[in-house]
Amino acid sequence: MALREWSGKLNGVTKGGKNSIVTAMPTVTAMEVCSCKTDLHNTKTEKGAFMEKREEIIRLWFAMWLKKCDFGILDIFSENAVYVESWGPEYHGSFKIKQWFDEWNRRGSVLQWDIKQYFHKENQSIVEWYFKDTMADGKTEAFDGLSLTKWTQDGRIQFLKEFGCNTDNYDPYQNGCAPQFKENRPMWF
Repeated sequence: MALREWSGKLNGVTKGGKNSIVTAMPTVTAMEVCSCKTDLHNTKTEKGAFMEKREEIIRLWFAMWLKKCDFGILDIFSENAVYVESWGPEYHGSFKIKQWFDEWNRRGSVLQWDIKQYFHKENQSIVEWYFKDTMADGKTEAFDGLSLTKWTQDGRIQFLKEFGCNTDNYDPYQNGCAPQFKENRPMWF
């Protein structure tokens, strides 16, 4: 799917509901995405627009999972991109990333992928999020996470590495000096 078609497809993902993204998604045209500058000029306005374009691409990536629809994977990832999942799998190249996306969405569904906040520095972005999915076998997972993204000069994703964190937090020292850990098995990360 061409970049120019993103805008119409994204309008179906709104704030709230089970397929939501916390941040409101502005409409971005293909020309705006393709003209993303990497030479960060000295004005705050240009830096702000630059970061907004990166955030739009990240929101688009999340929306693809929520909608189970490829809105342009080969357009937002560079040909030699590397994607590392928090539990170990690593995909090399935009075609492998697309293969994984297509295959995973045949056996599972992302129920929620909420963006909490972004951080940007030079050619890197970090997004903090909450994620929940369900698989065809009925298994449901939910966890907090971060994605570290490195960008190419033309504004595409060169590298993306996920980090996961269990949401079932507790104080093992709440009842004294000796830690009391939960008996349940920790998640894969």
